[in-house]
Formats: sequence, structure tokens, C-alpha cells
Amino acid sequence: MTRQLNLDRDKIEYCYDLSSQIVSHAAKYIDRHSSPAVERATLILLGVDGTYRGQSLASLMVGKLTKDQLRMGIANWWGRALFASKEEPNMLAEKLARGKIKWSDLPEAPPNEIRKKTTQLAEAGFQKWSDLRKKPDLLLRFETVRPALGVQFQESKPKRIPQFAEQWHEKGIVFQIGKLQSKDFLKEEFPVESLKIAWGSLASKKTVVVAEGLSLPEQTLLAMEAGLPAVVLDALVPILKGEIDAKRSLIDQNFALSLCSAFPMQILNLPVDLKGPQLLAHLLIYEQLARRQGVSFEKVMLSFYPAEEKRLIASLSFAQVLREMFSKSPLWYSLPSKPDPFSLITARVADLDVVLLSASSEISAQTALWLKETEGLSDALVVNTHGRIGREAHLLLDQTWKTLRQMHQATLWKALEEMALAPATQAVGGEGVFQKSFHYWNPVAELLRLC
Repeated sequence: MTRQLNLDRDKIEYCYDLSSQIVSHAAKYIDRHSSPAVERATLILLGVDGTYRGQSLASLMVGKLTKDQLRMGIANWWGRALFASKEEPNMLAEKLARGKIKWSDLPEAPPNEIRKKTTQLAEAGFQKWSDLRKKPDLLLRFETVRPALGVQFQESKPKRIPQFAEQWHEKGIVFQIGKLQSKDFLKEEFPVESLKIAWGSLASKKTVVVAEGLSLPEQTLLAMEAGLPAVVLDALVPILKGEIDAKRSLIDQNFALSLCSAFPMQILNLPVDLKGPQLLAHLLIYEQLARRQGVSFEKVMLSFYPAEEKRLIASLSFAQVLREMFSKSPLWYSLPSKPDPFSLITARVADLDVVLLSASSEISAQTALWLKETEGLSDALVVNTHGRIGREAHLLLDQTWKTLRQMHQATLWKALEEMALAPATQAVGGEGVFQKSFHYWNPVAELLRLC
């Protein structure tokens, strides 16, 4: 059906080019800065993986450094500590985390020795996931007729996530998204060990888990260790909701995306309630951020809400433009809590990959019935380029092009501030961003560039 719309290919290419330029401009800032979450994840990959009184040693150690000290990178300081001390690394890490040994008291160490030692540790950390990298394909693939049916559910206890996933798996649901909601995850510290135990049993299931409150680098590491096939990485939605500083969020996502480029994991964004042109611009930028880190379009799974609930023509035209502009990316259609037949007609006609529902046996059964009733519908529809669907599709593409052009002129930072769905004063985390010094060192980032 998309081919029948006869969309302006030049304008589509211009949208790609504009979104690439917007991301390239923002990348200059992202590349020159880091955050505590990036440094914590780096330290974990260097082998610091213990806890003290329920808090991760990596988080405690990074927290003991001032922002000015962090500008050199946690790997520099950890390498210096290992060079200066004869203690066993785990014991040394605990003493640094508890403040028994102060970072400022560590003697200087030769930079080449620090780099050599920390590079060895980073290589050992990467080896930890060597088996994962050897697997031919951990990506979510759907052998059923499109759209496949998936569910999303919420739970507050990590250990119950696998139980729900198994229940839906037995009912033939292709995949599940489990959203872990708990007050413990709203804190800077979180019960890492309980998550590892719970998620470890999900490796063979097509399940994605979202843990509220976890930073993107840490959530990615946890998903990798559990062997999950995909991870939710979306810096833009919390920015638009005013929940986190834009620069901090994109810096964290940039590092997490680089991890996903080195390992066979797909990434998924979160649906956001924006108008059609803004949403398309948002998805184009999301895809370009992933592409910049070497994540192929096939590994980027884009999730979105129906364009206009209960407006069939608008939804059809929006979904057709979306399918045309993101032809290589799997598209996940997040339906409202009570899906209507119009939404399912849109999913079927636009050849979307997945229909994502809120967990409910009754709703999933009804949706499966509706989907079956719409089989072959796309072949029966003939679209007039100058008809209503065609006109709305062309208008949407033109408005998306204009939106991207405005964002390009304003810069990504200003555009995100203007698009925010909540006052920017609510955003947190900006104070954690710091500029890398000339002597900044991160062996993990260096290895990721080589992967």
C-alpha cells in the first residue's frame, strides 16, 4: 500500500539528511562529556561488581570522586589504585567505596601502566559476554503472520517477572514487555543482585524488561548479563516528559547504544504522545542516534501509539508514511488499554510487525480474533494518490520535513526544550554531566570503537 501513495522520495531523503545533521551537531557535545552512570557502567565492565550494604561498589566508588576528579575518568583512578596497592581488587574496591582509602591519597602512577592495566581489565570484561556474541541471532524474530501479538505488563517484584513471562509464553504470545515498578528503583541505588537472579531465567524467552529508575548504561549491562534479546533504550521520552536533563539522558543513551552495537541485542524505544510530524521527527532522530553508534536499522524496533485514536483515515495515512520512512526497522504498535477495530485495521493494512497490548487474557483473545478477521484486507484496498489517505500522507510528510528543518535551525537541545511535555524545571540529573579532560581515559569506550 505504501507504494500506492507515491510519496516524494526527495523529501523523504531530505528528512533523513536533516535528522542526521541534527544528531551530528549534538554529538559534538555528547562525545566531549560523560556522566556518573557511564563511569559506573565502565567500572562494572572493569570487573568491579560487588556490593556493600546493598549498594553497588561501582556506584559508591564513583560517588567518592568530585566532578573535577571524574573529568579524568574512573578508569584512570581505578588503574592508579591498582598500581599503588598490593591488595586483592575486590578488597581494594570495598575500601575505596567505604572511604577507608581516599582517592586523593593515591600516589601518581605512569599513564602507560594505567592504560595497559585497565585495557586488560576491559578485555576480560568483554570476554564475560563472549558466549553471547558467538550466538548467531538473539534478535527478536517473528515467524508468524504480521502483525504478531505481544503483551506488556507491570510488576513491582523482580522475581515475579519470569512467572508472568512464562504464563504468556504458554499462551502463544510472541513476546512480552515487563515493566518493573518499585519505589526501590526510584533511588540512585538499586538491588542489583535480585534483578540478576530474576532476569537470568528469562534468557530463553522473548522478553524485554524495563526497570524504572535504572540508568540506561546499567540497565543495558544487566540485560546483557541476563541474556535478554532486547533492551529498552530511550533517552528522548523522559526528556520530553521533563523527567531528566536532556544532555545527561543522551550521554547515557550514547554509551548504552555503543554496548548494543557490540553485542547481538535489539533496542526498543518507548511510545510517546506527540502529534504526527513531531513523532516522525522524534523517531528519525532516535534512529540516527542508534545508527551513529553502529546499530543497524534492523536492530532498532520503533514503538508508537495510534496517530489519532478512532480516526481511521488519519491512522492509515500516518502508519503508511511510517512504514515507508522506516522500511528496515520493525514497528511495534502500542494499542490503548481497550483497542478498537480501527487500530487493528491500521496495523494489518500498514503491514506493521507487532501489536502490543496491555496484559489481559480477555483483551488479547478479542484482539487475536479481530486480527484474524482482517487478514487479506491490505490486498483488497486500492489507494488513490489524490484521495483522502494520499492527501493526508503527503501533508504529514511535508509537515515532518518542516518540523525537522525548524529543529535543525534551533539545535536539538533547544528543540527538545520546546517539545517538552512537562516544565523543564522538573528535569533532574543535569548537574552530573561533566566535561572530559584532555587526559580522560575509558578503555571500554576504546574497545567498543574497535568492535
